[in-house]
Amino acid sequence: MKKDTFYLCVPDQVDKSKAVAQKIKGYSENDIGLNKIGKFWTATHIPTGRRFSPAYKTAKATLKAAKALIELSPNYEKIVQDYMSGEVYKMFSKSRSEQTTTED
Repeated sequence: MKKDTFYLCVPDQVDKSKAVAQKIKGYSENDIGLNKIGKFWTATHIPTGRRFSPAYKTAKATLKAAKALIELSPNYEKIVQDYMSGEVYKMFSKSRSEQTTTED
């Protein structure tokens, strides 16, 4: 794992029907981002910004659970592709892109 910054897909503060990208500092391994919220670690699928594992007390346990979810899902890639074709991902991607552009 390495220190990394990635984006989490969250509801817009003003209009809850829209999604935005929230910048997160944490750790990553391949497409899995890990960050600590309070006392617990959560995993995020970095390309889509979606959280996808339960919270655990250690980063190692969270990473293990996230990898298991990916491995145990026979149609994981299709689920990701379907999500990336949807409106929520489009809003997230646009927000992430705007933030990345303004940081340069």
